[in-house]
Amino acid sequence: MKVRRVIPSHEVNDVNPFVFLDHMGPIVHKPGSKSGGTGAHPHKGFCTFTYLLSGEVEHKDSRKHHGIVGAGGVQWMMAASGIVHDEKPTLAYLEKGGLLHGFQLWINLPAKFKKEEPQYFPLQSKDIQEVKMGESKVRVLIGSFKEATSPIPVFSPMFVYHIQLAGNSEISIPIDEAFNVFAYIPVGETVSNTEKLADAELALFGKEGDTIHFKNETESNIDIMLFGGEPIPEPIIAHGPFVMNSEVEIKLAYHEYNSGKYGIIDF
Repeated sequence: MKVRRVIPSHEVNDVNPFVFLDHMGPIVHKPGSKSGGTGAHPHKGFCTFTYLLSGEVEHKDSRKHHGIVGAGGVQWMMAASGIVHDEKPTLAYLEKGGLLHGFQLWINLPAKFKKEEPQYFPLQSKDIQEVKMGESKVRVLIGSFKEATSPIPVFSPMFVYHIQLAGNSEISIPIDEAFNVFAYIPVGETVSNTEKLADAELALFGKEGDTIHFKNETESNIDIMLFGGEPIPEPIIAHGPFVMNSEVEIKLAYHEYNSGKYGIIDF
């Protein structure tokens, strides 16, 4: 599968509380393609958040959670005290073929929640609240915006918006000055606060204002992913599939997984 690692990068290790962002695709699967998944693997200490622009993916995990979401849907998993999961395109999608395009985000958990029981929550496209702003709209994937609120659980203040910006239009998004905020444009380009953002480029915003302005100078609609969150004032130690607060905790996570504590996917 074509995957672009957006965070971490040479320029930035993380954007606290966001630890990791992968841009998946876009990739065209021919009818009868084989799975593009990574296979069963463990996680501990954070939440995974998968958002699809197109395609269909299936989730299974060692706590017997199961879900399928299609284009515009979200799969959220709180790994917390440890879990094994598998996330991949569905067999029905692969048999039919199509376009797979989306994102996976890792969201750090405050230390006091890293020992909680794992959770899983799928959210279908029809259940995501949207705010219309002229010909454009803001899909509220995490957090709140105006009258819209996402049901995805949060453990520190944050938001994730999918902005669908109409051609030849502008939009302004109010933000909390205490938040770390960044935007990512999967395809196309836009102007943000007078600076041009190109295709597949991450823009990290400073804390010099309480509004971010986007302008689309093209005829076509563009997608903008906007992420913001209050930094968690704790160490971030990310290694392999685990995000903890110390190297000792990382070693313990590997020991727990290798000893079978996180279980297996047996359904």
